[in-house]
Amino acid sequence: MEDDSSVRMQVMDFLTELGYAVIEAQDGASALPVLRSQRPIDLLVTMFGLPGGMNGRQLAEMARQLRPGLKTLFITGYAEGAASRARFLDPGMDLIAKPFTFDALAAKIRRMIDSEAPAKTGVKAPELRNKARTIPRSGGRLGGGAWI
Repeated sequence: MEDDSSVRMQVMDFLTELGYAVIEAQDGASALPVLRSQRPIDLLVTMFGLPGGMNGRQLAEMARQLRPGLKTLFITGYAEGAASRARFLDPGMDLIAKPFTFDALAAKIRRMIDSEAPAKTGVKAPELRNKARTIPRSGGRLGGGAWI
């Protein structure tokens, strides 16, 4: 999801602290075996731009073929393009633009998991705790990987 490994690890640690089970995939190709598995997945979190030839939207569409109704949160480093990208999102998809705080990310994830969209598995999102750290806008290009 993020080409800066330290930022990726901070977010993974944060989500784990909140009680989420996080599965990391470096790119779309490495996410597909996880999506094909029997592991329960409530939300796919991915960048729009991914390394390896598959973009985040393509990954989300492949994920929904494998898991109909799977919710997807896209992260973008281009805030100015976020509004236009948001118009192309399907139901059960949402977007968050960098920079954002961990609180904003946690709230968005919680709303998506708790919503009544088709991917609902009965898992209630953990309680939100105050985390004032901010995810920076990465240097000019969208980074790779996906969190599931």
